[in-house]
Amino acid sequence: MLNALLTILIIAPLAYGTTGSWAQLLVQGAVFGLLLVWALAVARGRRRAYRVPGTRLLLLLGIFLLLQCLPLPPAMLKILSPTAWRHYSEGVWLVSPGSWLPLSINPRASLLEIFQLFSGIAVYFLAVQLIDSRVALRRTLTVVVCFAGLYALLAIFYSLFPNGRILWVLHPWPPGTAQQFGTYVNGNHYAGLMGMLLPLCVAWFLVHKPQTSYSNWREQLVDFFSDPQASPHLLFGMGSLLVAVSIFISGSRGGILSCCGALLLFGLLLVLRGFDRRRGILLAVFFALLLGGVGIFGWEPIFADFARLRAVDGSLQEQRPDYWRDSGQMLADYPLAGTGVGTFADVYRGYQTVPTFGHVVDHAHNDYIEWATDNGLVGSLLLTAALLTILFTAWRQLRRRRTLMSNYLGIGCLAGLGSIALHSLTDFNLRIGANLLWFALLWGLLIAAAATRSRAGRVTSDLVPAGGRSGRIAAPAAMVLLFSFLVLRGGVCGGLLAFAPVEGVNPREIREPGQLQALLGASRQAAARDPLQADYHFAVGNLLRLSGNREEAFSSYLRALRCRPLDGEILQQTGLLLAGQGRDEAAESLLLQAAALDRMTAERLRVLGNWQLRQGRREDGVNSLRRALALEPKRTRNYLTLLILSGFSDRELRAVLPSLSGPWLDYGDYLVERGMTTAAEEVYRRSLALADGENNGSGAYHRVARYYARRKEWALALQVITEGLERRGGDASLYRAAGIYDLRSGLDLQAREAFQQALRLNPRDKWVRKQLQALNQGDVVK
Repeated sequence: MLNALLTILIIAPLAYGTTGSWAQLLVQGAVFGLLLVWALAVARGRRRAYRVPGTRLLLLLGIFLLLQCLPLPPAMLKILSPTAWRHYSEGVWLVSPGSWLPLSINPRASLLEIFQLFSGIAVYFLAVQLIDSRVALRRTLTVVVCFAGLYALLAIFYSLFPNGRILWVLHPWPPGTAQQFGTYVNGNHYAGLMGMLLPLCVAWFLVHKPQTSYSNWREQLVDFFSDPQASPHLLFGMGSLLVAVSIFISGSRGGILSCCGALLLFGLLLVLRGFDRRRGILLAVFFALLLGGVGIFGWEPIFADFARLRAVDGSLQEQRPDYWRDSGQMLADYPLAGTGVGTFADVYRGYQTVPTFGHVVDHAHNDYIEWATDNGLVGSLLLTAALLTILFTAWRQLRRRRTLMSNYLGIGCLAGLGSIALHSLTDFNLRIGANLLWFALLWGLLIAAAATRSRAGRVTSDLVPAGGRSGRIAAPAAMVLLFSFLVLRGGVCGGLLAFAPVEGVNPREIREPGQLQALLGASRQAAARDPLQADYHFAVGNLLRLSGNREEAFSSYLRALRCRPLDGEILQQTGLLLAGQGRDEAAESLLLQAAALDRMTAERLRVLGNWQLRQGRREDGVNSLRRALALEPKRTRNYLTLLILSGFSDRELRAVLPSLSGPWLDYGDYLVERGMTTAAEEVYRRSLALADGENNGSGAYHRVARYYARRKEWALALQVITEGLERRGGDASLYRAAGIYDLRSGLDLQAREAFQQALRLNPRDKWVRKQLQALNQGDVVK
């Protein structure tokens, strides 16, 4: 069974990090199946069961997480989660009064996350049960270290010779992924896994150091090539080096820092345990070799990656602190029980303060903050108590061990856990299926290293044997767990298969009734297989609405709302359907809540603004449209068209424009098309004032200068560019434009100076270099 567990763990990272539904069905199902096999073996008396540290607290945590998904009456919800109760009162309960709803904002996402956590707990439990002897411990570490080294070698080779496909022969990488490494879509998660395994590899490397003393270096050199113990020592050392080098070249800033932190913690624990100086020197040599190995591939990409953290003006170019700050308000609103495990993406949209331009913020990029917002004070205390119980139990037993193997492995496990603890400050590694399983294995190995006895005998572990009833209890529990998982995850995969014909199809473009009915049938089948997936019910509602069946469409929308009651799109479409039925008060409440719970999606505000204008509420509509336009300034002309058709005057149009240069520039272009050049120039000046406070404000100066250039007013175009240089400092593109307009104005000397400045700021600009050469020869290139 230990071989089966190790096989599952090796497959997990190779299955794209166990992030897809089919990979999760395979890997997590195999974990639960192995747990059932172990439980049946214990029930039949074929295996011994041990009491596993932290089991009771982990069981309480699992019960709490399941209770988050249990529908509760409104009165109880008001006590346990007042914020959720308020949102339900303003949304789903307006169309389904008094319906029982769970604490979790998205029960389906919570259940899937719960089973992923259960799979991790099962790996920890099985590791403690199966690694109960010295032989099992040595076999496990050998397999783990060999896998880590070979996987790192594979990842390095692929980074050197990529071809756009996963492992050269599998499917192409998903679109929009730019930091793939190994078999992970995100190199940060590869680095998170390897950061956990690196200290174990180093520990196993030190364990295999030949125990021989030498009188001089010649004897040591001869023995190195003749001693059979030196071969595995060298092999594990090379594997450790490959793992460390792969972390650095993965480009993960958090991975690099956590790797260094783990090695530092490893060395510190070695000192605290009082090991000899020679092994400390060996660790220092390993670190020097690591730096040299990274140098082979070049340090420039690593330095450049860290340099991208700051803009030219020194400000931080990183949105994660904004996510963390917004999450603090989430925690304040859901302090006791959280929003439900795995629901961060569903709730964060209502707290988001930074635009991400269509990108969904699905994680907090900090495992601690995300766990706290998902599970509140209760879940955080239970998890902390469980992990501390395991840690203190292992540490007490480890301090009694005197063998090098137990101490090195214990230190390696602690340093590996320290690595992921550091990396989790800036990423969501433990939400990745494979990384969670290996994280659980490290906890199991920590207990095994501390409890396994070094001497042979009938009793090989210091763990307390479990009672005789353990097998009779564990077997039915494992059966229920496996069956429940297969029903849930199997339904998810079945739903994906059924819904495949609907994916990517715009129903509004369909003209044949038969095709529309086929899509409706596929959507209904998907909803039957995966009844907790709101998207399928929503798709059924949309198709029924297009078919003219509004009553059944409303029922489908209602089912979707019960599955995901804070979803802005579902709330919005339900509100529009109610508006069509004349239920304006309920429609307005749903439309307002949709905009509030999906703050950075312009469509919510745009639809709300249009509806408010149709209701004659001009001021409210203007406010909503102004906020929407601030989120999608590139669609300014569409908004202007809408407002002009609604009878807005030029003065009223200005009131809608947000304080961004882009919309004002588009409005200026609109005025030019109408022949109102004086008003347009006034608007252009307003846009330049707004551009001074924007990161990409130079573009505004170029656009206004081009307006004057089209009118052959070169002096005014040059004046605009000069103002930009005075206000925005060194900008190569502005110096380039200044040189062009200087030439047009006949100012060759000033043009030469401007081009020289542009070339100094951007030495790769071949056109500017060519202009300078022509100026020096007295022959300007046109």
